Amino acid sequence: MRKALGIKNKKELSRVESNPGTTILLDTWEPVARVGIGGPLDWSIAGAAVDRWPGRRIILAGGLTPIDVASRAGSGTPGRKDLAKVRDCIATIRKDAVPA
Repeated sequence: MRKALGIKNKKELSRVESNPGTTILLDTWEPVARVGIGGPLDWSIAGAAVDRWPGRRIILAGGLTPIDVASRAGSGTPGRKDLAKVRDCIATIRKDAVPA
């Protein structure tokens, strides 16, 4: 897996064909940013990807609000996270996690 692929509709799944590997990371399409905007990907697109590549693992990025660490725990400095926000995120994940 090289990067998250911003996909806006099922037709754009054809761009994934050339992406090597067994794992595909799909993200919400955003016309300006390099990656999605933290919103959920249309689940029908994700379903189409699973149907199209049953042997590949499909991961959906973003849409975890309010616990999306990548876009929600920033400190205001690019590339830096706010430790208190990260701790809050981890606490929320632990509280809401489904036991394996």
